[in-house]
This record gives sequence, C-alpha cells and structure tokens, in this order.
Amino acid sequence: MTADYAEQTDAQKATLSGTNRALSYRATEAISFVDLGLEWGTYAVSGASNLHEVEVSSDYVNLLVGVTFRLFPGWVQYSLDYGYRLGVDRVKLDRTTSSGKVNRHKIGGFSEEPFTRFGIRFLLGQNLFVGLGAEQQSQLFDKSKDSMYPAARSAKSTLLILGYRFGGRGAGGGVLPKVRSGNLNYNDPCRTHLLCDPS
Repeated sequence: MTADYAEQTDAQKATLSGTNRALSYRATEAISFVDLGLEWGTYAVSGASNLHEVEVSSDYVNLLVGVTFRLFPGWVQYSLDYGYRLGVDRVKLDRTTSSGKVNRHKIGGFSEEPFTRFGIRFLLGQNLFVGLGAEQQSQLFDKSKDSMYPAARSAKSTLLILGYRFGGRGAGGGVLPKVRSGNLNYNDPCRTHLLCDPS
C-alpha cells in the first residue's frame, strides 16, 4: 500500500508505504446481479520527509457493492467494486524544528471515504480461489493539529486474495449439463463445442 503525504505549513512531502490486511465476506448476486460485501481490516503506512517522520494507521470496516462476471476461460472471475470505508485513524508525526528539536504529535479521528477496486480471481476446483486486486482511495487522512495540516492522499493498494466459496456448485458454480443419450445429433452444441460433462 502506498500514499502521498503532504503538510502545507512546513511544505513537506513524502511517499508512505506499508501493509493493508482485510478479512472479507462477499455475497455474490445478493440483489439481482449485484454483489454485497463486508470487510474488516487494518492498514499501516509510514515514511519520512526532510523534517517529518510520519506513521498513518487505521482500523476500518468496508461496505461494498459490485459485480462479478466471467469471460473466458470459465475458471477466471473478474470483479468491479465500489466501497465506502468507515475507519478510526491514527497519525504519529515527529516534527524536526529549525533548532533541531523533535516534537512528537499524535492525531486521531474518524474517517469516511469512498474507494474503488478491480479484482481477478482464479478458481481452484469448486471452492478455493486465489486472485489479485487493485484498490484506489483518494484520501487516507486530512486533519489539522497545532497549526499543522498533515494529509495523506492518493492511496493505492495491490491485494493478494485468498478465499473459499461456500456452495461452489450453486449460483454460477459451473455445473455442466449432461450429454443426452439416444441417437447422435451432430448439431448438438454439447458435442460440437465439447461444453458438456460426458459422464
């Protein structure tokens, strides 16, 4: 996870980097073709400029709506999500003054921010899957403290996804139709395109 840090009073800039971990539940096609999801997570990023050392962390809950679809091959799924993040943010800021003294500031607050995410998942059998995700959030933190205005924006996360699907053969789980018995039908798409389970 990365983000851009800026503080206008001291004209400081830095790139923050760290980790973003989450436990997610997703109900596929919960409302028509729309997925609903809920996540619990935490992130921690840090970095330093000429005068500032910054640590930004948060415990959050994500509310998600999105769509899941398949193109080709059938064991690959794609997802597009729009989420809303509710978090409790914490910032530790060590500020070096012109005299060389270091002042430590601690800032906390409650945040509400939207984000977007694109993901790709590879199905392993009926239930297990692995995947990758890319997330974009416009703002991590923006609060004032002691005449300073620290902000962390343009946050990007690259996610490794490990998961388990409950009821893998339902709701698009991929059950193939059986080849019909009897006389051969050479126009039968099951035989022509090998799309069916021959058993």
